[in-house]
Amino acid sequence: MHANELIGRVDTSRFQCPEMAKRSARAVEARETLLRNLEERYPGESHRQIRDREAHLYQDWFIQHRDTLQKAALSFLMRDAPRDPRASRNLDDYLVILYIRPRSTLSDNPALNFALMDGQVLYMKGDNFERAKSQGMGAALQAPVPLWTFRAIERGLSGRLINAVSFMCNYHQFWLWEAAPIFEPDPKTLALFPPRRMKQVDPRRQFAAFQAMILRGHALGPNGVRADIDADFKVGELVKVGEEWEWKQLSDEESRRAGYPEFPGFVPIIFSNYIMFIPPTGLKLQWI
Repeated sequence: MHANELIGRVDTSRFQCPEMAKRSARAVEARETLLRNLEERYPGESHRQIRDREAHLYQDWFIQHRDTLQKAALSFLMRDAPRDPRASRNLDDYLVILYIRPRSTLSDNPALNFALMDGQVLYMKGDNFERAKSQGMGAALQAPVPLWTFRAIERGLSGRLINAVSFMCNYHQFWLWEAAPIFEPDPKTLALFPPRRMKQVDPRRQFAAFQAMILRGHALGPNGVRADIDADFKVGELVKVGEEWEWKQLSDEESRRAGYPEFPGFVPIIFSNYIMFIPPTGLKLQWI
């Protein structure tokens, strides 16, 4: 399974809870609205053609928000990080599911057709992993570190990759898989966010900021930003140039008015009130 793959049907009923059932009912209503909007925009098209447009709309939205969704997945993992000291602190033992819902209106701007509603953290070892593996998800759950090791080499990034976390974006019966990389903080980020300041970042507020960002059609960028330098991420919006949509950075004032933090791409990796730090040897984890 490759990154950004549209999986189709995945049975998650065995992972679900009553709150998820309520969420599903609301999501069904939102999807029906989207399908009606597509049928009105493309009269005469077949049921299959409308479903294909729905899938492409979702994929286009995901591509525009890929970097933002990676950071949102990490912030949600930190928000719902296990507090039991006996729980696993290995980040790749967890899967983050981000629940996506279509907007009530259809936009030509590909960044504005869906919204990030909520998330869920699943411990993916033991029975949960076996269930996922039986549905063809095993390879995806084991792929994050190899995928980002390859990407780091391909993009000429530094050798500071610590780990990567699987996350899946769920809209109706469509699932998109990706992996969120975690790098050892670079000198620039460490200068801006020493450990004491890292502990002051509230992951709940961070996740809410990413939700608001996506709802407004804003996205982290620019294109080609180094994934290993958190402080270089900026917030932008899509503007149409000719026939193409291009990312354009918001001004500092616009970003402040929107309520975004000064360094919106920074997500401290905190588990059980500890900050994970990898020593230069890379041989073991320390908790500080």
